Amino acid sequence: MTLFARLFGQADHEAPLRLKDGDAFSLCLERYGITAREGEIVRLLIEGRTNEEIAARLFISNHTVKNHIHNVYQKLGIGNRVQLIQRFRSALEESGPPAPVPRAGRSRAARLLAPVLVVSLVAVAAAAFLLLGPGKRSPRAVAARRSIAVLPFSDLSATGDYEYLCDGISETLINALTHIDGLWVPARTSSFFFKGKARDLRDVGQKLGVEHVLEGSVQVAGDDLRITARIESVRDGRQIWSEIFNRKMADLFTIQDDIARKIAEALKLTLFKEPVLRRYTLSLESYDRYMKGIYFYNKRGQENLEKALGFFGSAIELDPKYALAYAWVAETYTVIGSWGYLPPREAFSNAREAALAALKIDDTLAEAHSALADVTYLYDWEWDKAEAEYERALASNPNYAVAHSSYAQFLACQARFDESLEQHWRARGLDPLSLMIRSTMANTLIWMGQYDQAESELGKVLEMDPGYEPAREYLHQARLRRSLLGGDFEGALEESRKAGDPLGMGIAFARMGNKAEALKIAEQYAAASQNDPSDAYTAAILFFALGENDRGFELLDKACDFRSRSVVFLKTSPYFETVRQDPRFLALLKKVGLAK
Repeated sequence: MTLFARLFGQADHEAPLRLKDGDAFSLCLERYGITAREGEIVRLLIEGRTNEEIAARLFISNHTVKNHIHNVYQKLGIGNRVQLIQRFRSALEESGPPAPVPRAGRSRAARLLAPVLVVSLVAVAAAAFLLLGPGKRSPRAVAARRSIAVLPFSDLSATGDYEYLCDGISETLINALTHIDGLWVPARTSSFFFKGKARDLRDVGQKLGVEHVLEGSVQVAGDDLRITARIESVRDGRQIWSEIFNRKMADLFTIQDDIARKIAEALKLTLFKEPVLRRYTLSLESYDRYMKGIYFYNKRGQENLEKALGFFGSAIELDPKYALAYAWVAETYTVIGSWGYLPPREAFSNAREAALAALKIDDTLAEAHSALADVTYLYDWEWDKAEAEYERALASNPNYAVAHSSYAQFLACQARFDESLEQHWRARGLDPLSLMIRSTMANTLIWMGQYDQAESELGKVLEMDPGYEPAREYLHQARLRRSLLGGDFEGALEESRKAGDPLGMGIAFARMGNKAEALKIAEQYAAASQNDPSDAYTAAILFFALGENDRGFELLDKACDFRSRSVVFLKTSPYFETVRQDPRFLALLKKVGLAK
């Protein structure tokens, strides 16, 4: 019998899940007649567990897990995990946020459940955050386990030139604290969401799901360094620990290590035996250049990425064994190649060389394995090898949100959508306020045809940052696809005009029968591909929409020869439906490694 069944004295195979009154999540389970064992599996699914992890945790076979999931989907009338999440979001929104449980007067079952189901209740709180989004969680949803967010340190130096150092110290502490057993630390992107903003501790705690916040400041005067750090409770604003470190710049590594250890002591946590702070270089000057590189990498844009490469290169010159700097050279070139700032051959070749150099020094470096995985599928089209690299990256650092998100996109390109969503949810759990992670998940939902869910997710992203361009582009794609599929070609044309999307306009013109206008746009892209072969992919889509398949395949071959990043979308892009069974298209899928 399961834990739920034993507590309620009911048979495992038919016990309806009953938790305390007022818990909308539990009432939703009860409403659909979900059994105790199924309820456990639902909780674990929402938490982001794989079928294999669920089987191991519940001591049942993978086959049994699949059967239970099938039964749940049948009872709910759904077909995948995204719809499962949506179903429970609807239930939570209909019922309102869960009411606080009074300390007295609870039922015997609730008293029995309280001490033994903490993990399950935390999972519900996490699910409420993921489903309802930032700013909509109930006050009681703040995480119950040891948790802390490291907010960006403030630069109080007279010159104001040390923002990069403040960011570097904060990020180093985040990375160090994730290795402390029993401590949950949101990833950099989520913590840095609050940079430069007026913030209320309770709001920070609710949005990040933490119970404590680390804040600090940095002052530099010549070789003198002052770092102030303090831990505050989200619940009542109480200061738990604070300290001022007056040292020399040469002591920076030691200060960071001291802060990490004192955080663990303040939160009454046990450290691993190895040092909390992993030092990839002993050269303070090299570390300084590396931090500047990270600073410009996170600002993005071609100019900033080029500056980042310069600083990473300088760090490597000062310390040729600086594996982490090599890894970020690889990551930076991968972004440059993906965004078309350099030809794919040049960008991805440089990325591969840097990743391999990093791994030659340190073969456990998750950042290097992840960057190598990106190159291996985006440019080499060697999908099995790429997957092995993602698995190595996540084995080295299961808390590396970027690797989970990249792996999710890799899986989505192969139409392995259930697995992709598993990784998207894991990335989102580690970095809940990352605009990039949320937007790429929405893009996967678009590929799946889940336009309502995609628009909902993108709406939340744009609430957080109305100017975030990837979310605006994905939202346009969702609306465009909805209009095209619904036969609203006028609506598709208007949507594309507002978004400034010539491709969408060309497709709409073709569907409306205005071939002259569609052909004009197609020819413009074909002409542009003479200088930039990546435009050949877009031109091919338009010629396929016009029914000129021979011309379309000629251009698609050109895009493949150029190794355009877009060709990895051949299997999932909705714009190839008219030629998907053409032997020439099947041959291209095979060439790109997507024929499975």
